[in-house]
Amino acid sequence: MSNAAALRPTAPRRGQARLVRDGCYVYGVVPAGTPAPAPEATLLTRDEIAALVMQPSARPVSRTRRALLTHVELLDRASATTPVLPMRFGTVLPSERAVEEELLAPYHDAFVAALAALAGRAQFTVRARYLSDAVLREVLEREPQARHLHERLHDGSGPDLADRVRFGEMVAHALMAIREVDAAFLEGTLRRYAVLTVVRVPPAVEGYRVADAAFLVERERRAPFEEAVEEVASHWRHRARLRLIGPMAAYDFADQLIHSPAGG
Repeated sequence: MSNAAALRPTAPRRGQARLVRDGCYVYGVVPAGTPAPAPEATLLTRDEIAALVMQPSARPVSRTRRALLTHVELLDRASATTPVLPMRFGTVLPSERAVEEELLAPYHDAFVAALAALAGRAQFTVRARYLSDAVLREVLEREPQARHLHERLHDGSGPDLADRVRFGEMVAHALMAIREVDAAFLEGTLRRYAVLTVVRVPPAVEGYRVADAAFLVERERRAPFEEAVEEVASHWRHRARLRLIGPMAAYDFADQLIHSPAGG
């Protein structure tokens, strides 16, 4: 399974990273003693925790897609063997000393608790997208006015811009209601296998996406969780497609665990 490229900020506001020409690029925070997951990475240790960093460089940090994928791959590789609190892509602090004094020292205890809460757990993300023809048929069956307008737009009398705009608004409104029900079904079906969940329902303007749902799952429950995802995919096979991504670092849960490490 591939890994998601979308990251959320997971570090506290204090000591917020900035892009500079000279400094330490910070991938994330791990327990002290964790082996570096790649030759280009090293660890700066403070008591029970360590920052996973790239050595100071004279080159500015790249914000290319390749750099983002490298960031994600390194964190996901580390998370396969140890808990990881990911940092925002592009996080740079001015020096090794700044990493220790502005990041590790003031948040040491919160990081320790969050890392403990992540032990034995991994994030899985489920992305669902409607089949356009199937969901349009569903909208037309539910909304008689939209169906009549659709028929008028396709009766050969020529396009009417006002009717097309009105039809698009009707479809978007109906799709929003369908999406909310389906996102709740997706979360309700899978959350029993997870410690924490985050479900993002897109706005109506974003077309046929259903939801992006992140689940923090005990690794020993991975198999039943994946089976449940397959069951939802089978249930929706004629109207939507699901993509399961993971296991991965806990991008969607790190910030929450730093502030509430019990993890539910």
